[in-house]
Amino acid sequence: MSAPAPTPTARRSALGPTILVLLAIAGVLYVIAQIWTEVLWFDQLGFERVFWTEWFAKAAMFGIGFLVMAIAVGLLVWLAYRARSAYVPLTESARNLEPYQRQIEPYKRWFLLAAMVIPGLFFGSSMAGQWQTVL
Repeated sequence: MSAPAPTPTARRSALGPTILVLLAIAGVLYVIAQIWTEVLWFDQLGFERVFWTEWFAKAAMFGIGFLVMAIAVGLLVWLAYRARSAYVPLTESARNLEPYQRQIEPYKRWFLLAAMVIPGLFFGSSMAGQWQTVL
């Protein structure tokens, strides 16, 4: 009797991640080229300081907005998590949810981080649009 033939293992193609990385690099290079073109244009006109003032104002407003919203949401989510009531599942549907809740429990930090970052990005972007009002 001979040994059974080895089964081929499933290999993941590297094409998808390679294309994503190349697209990301192309996007970053495009943005850098756009910014550098603006820097050169403002410099040619003698207003390079105006360009940097605008960019620093936008960055500061984004940072402030991001931090305010991320801290506020993070604090509220943390307080809500701590204030939740421990309960014994009485109904069948509540008992059915228990295994899923146990599976999600190890990822609660990731959920908290996402709950902080996503609204922070939106609020920071909104605040960055108000740079002229602030200046």
